[in-house]
Amino acid sequence: MRWHVLTDDFPPLVGGVSTVSEALAHGLRDAGDEVTVWARARPGLAEGVVGVRGPSFGRWGGAYLAAAVWPKLRPGDRVLATTWSVATGVERLGLRGAELTVLAQGSEVTRGDSPARRRVFQVAQRTLGLSRFLALCVGPDVPVLPAPIEVAAALPARERRDWLVVARLTPLKGVDRVIRLAAAAGRTLVVVGDGPERARLTALAASLHWAHRVRFLGALPRPETLQRIAAAELLWLVPRADADGTGAEGLGLVLLEAAARGVPVVGCATGGVPEAVGTGLTLRDPDDVEG
Repeated sequence: MRWHVLTDDFPPLVGGVSTVSEALAHGLRDAGDEVTVWARARPGLAEGVVGVRGPSFGRWGGAYLAAAVWPKLRPGDRVLATTWSVATGVERLGLRGAELTVLAQGSEVTRGDSPARRRVFQVAQRTLGLSRFLALCVGPDVPVLPAPIEVAAALPARERRDWLVVARLTPLKGVDRVIRLAAAAGRTLVVVGDGPERARLTALAASLHWAHRVRFLGALPRPETLQRIAAAELLWLVPRADADGTGAEGLGLVLLEAAARGVPVVGCATGGVPEAVGTGLTLRDPDDVEG
């Protein structure tokens, strides 16, 4: 079977979508299928991954990826779009007899319905959700794809000291909540990730007189990020939704990665986060610092 995996997030980019996209491509190859990955062109893409370029890729990336793969499609091919926004480009150009599978993941799936999304899911031969929450955002009968997480065979003994957040620094990720909680608890917080909120979060730590105990490391390569996770005392993900209730976190893959390394996790009752937290601690109100 011949697969074309289309994604705008792929290693070396760090994040849940890129992690899942890479794992799916490896899984299909391990099953004996022929796989070509089409991804946004970035320095450091693995050999064999087809890099696709275009201006304003964040907005039009799905169209660029679809235009690149379209001449290569043959009847019977399988196209796997790892986000629905990529699938919209394929739907517009047509599939030339290929079959479309869409993986529903990320906050874009939780931001409500749209004509483009409806068309994609009507055209797709199969749709999968990365969590029960995401699956239900698409429809009542969408199956859940188990998250591709490697569980550590043995957990080395180590002293764990710091709290940890691994996230893109945006308002919805709730990193400000963890900074307030860390300051109230008197704990050092390590933040892995970067984004438009970094300056505001740095100022927040200073206003709480806790800047000396909040360490912003920026975005790190995946191996180093996993090492940081394994050494943490607690891994936090307490995101929020948009004001209208949409845009909630779809799962929180980093929570599963931490649990697989024996690290306790803390989340909140937002989107698919409770599914990833499992038997960890789910806060009802992460803004209630004293509570």
